[in-house]
Amino acid sequence: MIYPTAREEMEQDMLNKGKKSISVLLAIAMIFSVMLSTSAKENDMLQEVELDVVGFEYPIFPKDEEWALLNHGERVLALQIPDDVLGNMGTGELVEVVLAYPLFSDMMFYNSYQQGLEIIAATFNGLEELLSREDAGTHLLANYANFNVGQVMRMRSEYERFETFLDLIFLETVLAQLSVIENMSETELDVLSILAHDKYLTRLNNIGASVSLTTSAYYESIAEQQTQSSQPRNTSMTVHTPRGTAVTVINVSNTDAAYANRANIKTYIETNYPGTQVVGDATNRYNCHSYAWHSQSQTRLNGVWMNNPNAYMTDGSYS
Repeated sequence: MIYPTAREEMEQDMLNKGKKSISVLLAIAMIFSVMLSTSAKENDMLQEVELDVVGFEYPIFPKDEEWALLNHGERVLALQIPDDVLGNMGTGELVEVVLAYPLFSDMMFYNSYQQGLEIIAATFNGLEELLSREDAGTHLLANYANFNVGQVMRMRSEYERFETFLDLIFLETVLAQLSVIENMSETELDVLSILAHDKYLTRLNNIGASVSLTTSAYYESIAEQQTQSSQPRNTSMTVHTPRGTAVTVINVSNTDAAYANRANIKTYIETNYPGTQVVGDATNRYNCHSYAWHSQSQTRLNGVWMNNPNAYMTDGSYS
């Protein structure tokens, strides 16, 4: 995946910041020294692979007319990587292919990015394969180091910034997977920690310019995998089915994402999912289960998140 950056520009940008320049530049130097060594080994391996395996491209993209003619399931099937190609693909190339997956935005439509990524890993063989590679972290880290948040913020088009930050959300969530982290060296983990913190602070301190749905998908996914909620929902409460069965829900007190991003989300969905019509703004104060089964007026007013509506369907309240 090609990001709007270069190593020299990234280093210069970090030098200008002053406070973190030395530590971050050392991190970048370590990454690229590791990558040079790994790339040499991978080049030797690729010499044994037939040329038609290298340079894989997906057969369809959202911009294609054929894309609009397929339903979502058909798109998922069409985007699978042939087994013979996948098995011979070097990890460096596999990372590039996975990060360019045309349906990675599916992860936006679940309770969290972590949950969405897990669904993609179960339905896309490229991501499943990448997460099984021991050297996945090395190559993902190189892509992460090459993503210049500051330069993305300087893009003139707000929507282009939004799309590019979606790429970063996908990359950070993949990087946060335990199967990736467990195979990284101590040096790589140190580099990852520095980069994640630097990119987080840059977005946090420039909320208006970042046009991003999160300040750190990496931190969110790590927290969720450690059984901590990635969204600041406060306390549990109980609601009841029409027949009186108690159902535990979460009383949500956090506010919704800035309205500035909602127009971008609407445009992105209608562009990449042809035939879809967005009929209202998304919210993180309640989910579809609480809206459908619980009082809609109370759900909207109080913020109720229902993870398990099973009782409504099994206690005789509805046929």
